Amino acid sequence: MLHSKAGWTPFEGMEAVFPEYTLSRGEVLWMEESVNAKPGRGKFLEGRGKRSEEDEEDYEETGSN
Repeated sequence: MLHSKAGWTPFEGMEAVFPEYTLSRGEVLWMEESVNAKPGRGKFLEGRGKRSEEDEEDYEETGSN
């Protein structure tokens, strides 16, 4: 089941489908809950992420999540 802060989801009753594997440039990086990527492959891109307007207002008021 998918969860939401709202307590409901428009996907109620639908069967969720998740990826079976992840490819990058023809190489299988993840399959069947197993990471196959070699250490050091890829690059971490740091970002703040996306916040809801409600979370953003709380963050600005208190300085924390």
